[in-house]
Amino acid sequence: MRADAFKGERYQITHEKDGHLNLMRNAVFADWDFPWHDLEIPTLVMTGFHDRVFFVNQDVLELSALIPNMKKIDFENAGHMIPMEQPKQFTDELLNFLSTL
Repeated sequence: MRADAFKGERYQITHEKDGHLNLMRNAVFADWDFPWHDLEIPTLVMTGFHDRVFFVNQDVLELSALIPNMKKIDFENAGHMIPMEQPKQFTDELLNFLSTL
């Protein structure tokens, strides 16, 4: 993540009922055994090389190989919060992908 990504932002404690807290708590119980090869829709996968939350290169490569009709974009200077860390590049890449649909 960019060193200045949170400058000027005041830290707020996550509330017990916040959805993203539930997502983080329950992610370990997710069933990732999904028939990825059956996806019939264009799929965009964006990864940030500095992601310390989900990015495991071997996992991304294996998953990418399973998804047909998939485009992968790597952000070398971003972490987990790509839209916040690289907003222009993220938006440009997303709009470019959407224009192909």
